[in-house]
Amino acid sequence: MATITLTYDGRSSVARKAIENLMSLGVFSMEINGGGFKKKKKDEDESPYDPEFVKMIKESEAQIERGEFVVIDDVSHLWDIIK
Repeated sequence: MATITLTYDGRSSVARKAIENLMSLGVFSMEINGGGFKKKKKDEDESPYDPEFVKMIKESEAQIERGEFVVIDDVSHLWDIIK
């Protein structure tokens, strides 16, 4: 995760509105040291990944644990196998 430091005039309604819009979209979270914004911390448990994607990955892991997978020893003919 990257950290970005912004310096702006806290009295500017344009800057304030732009930052509020980005926060409402969930693009980033931040803490403010003054300027009138409410402090907002992103939940540590909140995942940046799509829940459907996470579900697919977990199902794939479960399939591996159940032995529901194929091992291909000779990949030189892989495209012939897929066709």
